[in-house]
Order: sequence, then structure tokens, then C-alpha cells
Amino acid sequence: MPMPDFAAPLPELPGPRAPDASTIGDPGDLARKALMLCSRPARRNNMLPGYGIQKGEKVLLGIDTTYDLRVVEAMQAAIQELGAKCDLIMVDASGPSRSVYNITGTPLDGADEARSVQPSITSDLRRNPYLVREIADKHPYDLVINGVAGPIPDVPYRWEKLPWSTVEQWSGEEISFPAELQIAIDQVVWEQINQCVRVRVTDPEGTDVSFSNYQDGRWLYMSHQWGKPLYITAQEDATGIIAGTMNHRGLFTWCEAVIEDGLVTEVNGGGDYGEIWREKLAQYRDVVLPGYRTRKLAGSRDLPGRHRPGFFWYWECAIGTMPKVFRPATGLFDLLYERRRSGLVHHGFGPNYDEISAVAAAGLPVRHVHIHNIFSTYVGTTARGEKVTVIDKGRLTAFDDPRVLEVAERFGDPAVLLAETWVPGMPGLNAAGHYRNDYGDDPRSRVIAEAKQRAEAIARAEARR
Repeated sequence: MPMPDFAAPLPELPGPRAPDASTIGDPGDLARKALMLCSRPARRNNMLPGYGIQKGEKVLLGIDTTYDLRVVEAMQAAIQELGAKCDLIMVDASGPSRSVYNITGTPLDGADEARSVQPSITSDLRRNPYLVREIADKHPYDLVINGVAGPIPDVPYRWEKLPWSTVEQWSGEEISFPAELQIAIDQVVWEQINQCVRVRVTDPEGTDVSFSNYQDGRWLYMSHQWGKPLYITAQEDATGIIAGTMNHRGLFTWCEAVIEDGLVTEVNGGGDYGEIWREKLAQYRDVVLPGYRTRKLAGSRDLPGRHRPGFFWYWECAIGTMPKVFRPATGLFDLLYERRRSGLVHHGFGPNYDEISAVAAAGLPVRHVHIHNIFSTYVGTTARGEKVTVIDKGRLTAFDDPRVLEVAERFGDPAVLLAETWVPGMPGLNAAGHYRNDYGDDPRSRVIAEAKQRAEAIARAEARR
């Protein structure tokens, strides 16, 4: 299908919004939030970190040079205030190693996701965690704090993530968002998804895909719910189109992936991203992925059937559930962080990330690529034929659930707590302008220009303090 041709905002979509820049960099706010994080119970969940630090413990804080030193200093001070010792290791993240998805070193280049699909880098997912783990395995640490995303290593000591690297991110409401409320939101979304036996996901950017939602051992994952079966089987039936302009790494000219029985069979548009993806599609068209087992947490078991040939399987329909996530302007190098924003759906194509060891052992790339949608509608059908709307035009319906509202009322005004902090402005969808001419043909330039304006406003606000 062609790129959408909207010439005016769609009235049913929310208008653009972003957080206030005036409070960014307040040292007292940093100190308070760091102490709260270090005191909050650990859940071994990289989407809702807590460190549960106790007096007398030894902590290894492993970061890279993308972290603002003010954030690092606040974390060190909080750890020490709680009576623990803190060792620090910092890895140089300049150049091509800046990001797990970064090959060229160019900020916000969505094509880098497709470039990363190559066997030569399958064993080095992130240089920082491997170095940190090598150190931690040789020394008696109670806790390692390292990484912004990805699986938590299976180690005999505690390991938690630190997904907020900039002072701007720390200025937002996410870190202080009540954990009990986030848990309530995720439980409702999880319950909604699991009622559905059939799902259809649509988005004004062109996405329209349907699939069976069988039970495959998925688990409840805080602020990042799996909206479709994760484990690729011979019975995959997802069919339709997934289209957009964003992925974890950055932005690209509007692109659509054609899905047939769970497999990407065609990629149209996309500029450099689409061109490289098409090359990879042809290169790996005849490979057969190794057999999968369901995640150990759900009770490991073999899945039926042998994979059909093909590499870019549609295995990930991940739904963000955190309303206070926003796109930072300072230190903006990729779009990984914003995938957790409530209502944002990121679709992933490739080998399931839960079995990367088997994939790497077969000499295949462990990378997968993505398309993000921000204004999706996710509607499922239950076994009794009832409709369940999980997302309505980018907004979680869980925010209207009485169970969520009851918890929210304990902490303040539900309307304020559950309001999304950030809505991107996309011409022709929710902002003035033409979708194709003012956005879809070159979204990267627009986003970089907006980020620059906001970064300048932040710098002015910090200078006034």
C-alpha cells in the first residue's frame, strides 16, 4: 500500500505535548530520586528497577560515557548513604560501540538496525555488560547495577538495570511513579491480552495486522507487555501490514513490512532502512532457525513443529504501559528508551531474543529489527466472541479500569497520574501539516530539529538557575 496521505490532523488523536524543561538538573531532585531507587525493593525487572540496597553490601555500578556524571554521582551518594560500598566502572562508549544497534555512529539513523543484522557481531551484544560481568564474577559483589535494556544475566548475585542516563530523564515523573500503580496497570493489561484468542492491531500510519493469540508461556513483564505469542512455531498465522517511521535505533522514511503467516515476505519503502532490510530478507530467506523452548520462568518445554524457512519472523508485539516516559532531547542518540511509553507498540522481526545462544551457535545474526507505532488500536476477541480493546488510538484502556483508578487515588489525582507526559507531534496525524511531505519522507530531520529546540530551552533553564 502507498504511504498515508493525510493533509490535516485527525481529530480523534491527542495533540502533541512534552514535559516542562524548567526543573531539569535540580540537584535536590536527583538526590531524592536516587535514594528512592536504591531503597526500593528489587524485582529483577529491567523495566521497573529497584535496588533494595542494605547496609554493609558491596555494589558494582557499571556505566558508560553516555551517562551524565551528575546521575552517576547521585547514585554513588545514595548507595553510600544507605551504608553500602560502591565500586564504579565506566566504559568508553564513543564511536561505533555507542549503542547495541549503532553501526555507523550516526544519531537517530533507523537504518542501523538493519545494518546490525550480521553474524560478525552476534557474540558482542553489549561490550559494557560483558566487561562488567567478567569483573563481577571474580569479586564478591552483592549487587551489580548495569545496562539500560535487554535480558538480566543469570548470575548468582543480584543484577539490576539503570535505564535513565540523562539528567533530563531524571527530571521526569517516571522514577517517582508509584510502583504499586505501575503494577496495577500491567496486571490489567496482562489480563486483557490473555482474554484474547484473536487480535487485530491497526494504526493510522498503515499498520493492519491480525494473529492468533495462543498461550505460549509468556510472562508478565513490567511496563512492556507481550501482545502476541513470543515463541515462533510452525503454526504462525499473523498476516497483514506493519508500517511506520521509527524503530529502536532511530527514524527512517515511511516503511511497510508485509507479513504472511508470521513471516515478513516483502518490505516496501523505508529509504536506506528498507533497502538494507530487503537485502537481508533475500540473504536469509532460506535459513531455518533452531528449535525453541519456552522460557524457563514459565516451565521450559519444547514447542511443536519445525520452523519453516525464513529469518524475519514477526514475534514481538510489545506494548508500553508507563505513562510518564517521554522522548528526551539531551543525549538523544536512539529511540530505545521511549518504547515503554504507554500505548506505544513496537513490532519486532527476526529470531526470538529469548534463544539468542542457539541462534548464534548456528552462525546466524541474533539481531531483530523493529517498527514503532504510537497511535495504535489493539482489539482482541475472546473465545466467547466478546471484544476487548487494550489500546484505543494510542491510549491504554486500563487507565479507565476501576482497579487501576482505585490504586491511583491512594497517591493523588488519577487524571494527573495517568496522563501521558509525552505525545510526539506527527504532521497529518496529530499536528498541522502533510504526513508525507512534512514527516513521512524525512522524519529524522524533523525530530532532530525538535530535539535541538528543546535542548536549547533546557540549557537556558539550567543557566538561569
